[in-house]
Amino acid sequence: MADSTFLAPELSDTESMGEETVRFQELLLKASKELQQAQTARPDSTQIQPKPGFCVKTNSSEGKVFINICHSPSIPPPADVTEDELLQMLEEDQAGFRI
Repeated sequence: MADSTFLAPELSDTESMGEETVRFQELLLKASKELQQAQTARPDSTQIQPKPGFCVKTNSSEGKVFINICHSPSIPPPADVTEDELLQMLEEDQAGFRI
């Protein structure tokens, strides 16, 4: 049989653990509410799970750079534009959608 003197320190910590648990639950509830508010604050966004495509490896002045290309049928293809329209959009920094 176990010696109860080994359990005494743990039993005395039960009260403080109860207070910590209550505080932890309050923090989790607050974080959950903030997360829900943040998600509802962006109604124009859609969360998707992209499919893997391919990886491009290149170099920069700082070293190797890996660019992962993925795709999803949820993202519509860009509209056909002329070269002049494309240059104008790049100069004006306009985009039809953001990722």
